[in-house]
Amino acid sequence: MAPSLSKPTLFLALLAARSFAIPAPVATSTVVLTPTPVATPSASSTLSCLNNASNGLTFQAQNSQWNIVCSTDYAGGDMGMSNVNSFEACVRDCDTTAGCVDVSFVWPNACYKKNVLTTATSNSAVWTAKKVGVSGASTSTALSCENNRSNGAQYTTSKGAFQVVCGVDYAGGDLSSSHVASFEACIDDCASTTGCIDVSYVYGACYKKSVLNSNPVSVASVWTAKLVTAQTAAIACPTSNGASASISTGGTYDILCGTDYAGGDMVEVDTTSFEQCLEACDQHSGCLAVSYVAPSCYLKKTLTTPVAVSYVWGAVKRAPTVCPAADGGVFTDATRANTYHIKCNYDSPGMDLYSIVLPSFDDCMNHCSGETGCVGVSWVPHLTLCWPKYYMPTQAMFPDYYLGFQVWLGTRDGH
Repeated sequence: MAPSLSKPTLFLALLAARSFAIPAPVATSTVVLTPTPVATPSASSTLSCLNNASNGLTFQAQNSQWNIVCSTDYAGGDMGMSNVNSFEACVRDCDTTAGCVDVSFVWPNACYKKNVLTTATSNSAVWTAKKVGVSGASTSTALSCENNRSNGAQYTTSKGAFQVVCGVDYAGGDLSSSHVASFEACIDDCASTTGCIDVSYVYGACYKKSVLNSNPVSVASVWTAKLVTAQTAAIACPTSNGASASISTGGTYDILCGTDYAGGDMVEVDTTSFEQCLEACDQHSGCLAVSYVAPSCYLKKTLTTPVAVSYVWGAVKRAPTVCPAADGGVFTDATRANTYHIKCNYDSPGMDLYSIVLPSFDDCMNHCSGETGCVGVSWVPHLTLCWPKYYMPTQAMFPDYYLGFQVWLGTRDGH
């Protein structure tokens, strides 16, 4: 739980009706990457999951038919990994291997053959092909707080992962209410509602909330689910090439598919995904870049001259946006479509869409870019608290020394 603010101020007076209380961030569980093959739209076309080109199609190999499922992985059950020159080659390899029922393909060359289908998980970096007629693990039972059955479980939505908390209510902060058929439907309703970060579900009544207050109360009849990780697309080549990616461990990386910085290695570690490779760089002091050739992750302490190597997924670490060094500068978001003008140690009180805990100032601005109507942010570094704004008049900005704690502003260009 975030600490309460220490001084009553003009800022707090203006925000009296708003709550600083927000859900504590919860560590994201790691999804094990297994590459996934994709079906062809026609016999003459190349199997591919780029833009979901082959998703849902059936591919006829020498011995069996294979259903193409893009952005889905069946983690585990691996028979081994091989390097192939295409998704189709990966599927044909499985087709002629005794016991192989599924492949996960990670562009450009990694082919994982599997002898069992586990529970399907969403992973946009994986192209899967599974043998027609083979069944996977059964889906999980419905979420329920009867006898605390789902307490602590996580439910994945289009917005991110929600954690179930049984018998607890965060009173207030309501956006709206609706009547739904199930607990899952209530959470999905929140996921599709701008600003919603929590639900309280009571026998069909769904209360959507934009703020979690700091004093949850015990109410046995309330089933709560709170947003703990925001959904982001998996970082993978070639789809992420040229993007800037902010990851859960705090770093921001410029993704450079097909680029290698030969030499300058600190250490090599094995990781099951590109994102885990970037996290490893964050966790090693002095790491400036990575070269990833699944599963090998090469951490770099020196940047040499970049060279083109088609099978290498490269990334260079960005220096984080931190005040006072960033004052008066410009931040370009992860999509490279929006810029923010930085003003250190100033606040623009009120006019908030909601508040949310995020790992860094960069993440706060990236989050704003994805919100309709967001024109900028206030960032409170000691609380890692982000306030997306729908209005930021210049005349209402004032120095944060009146508050007794730091506030950093990012004003979105064009707003």
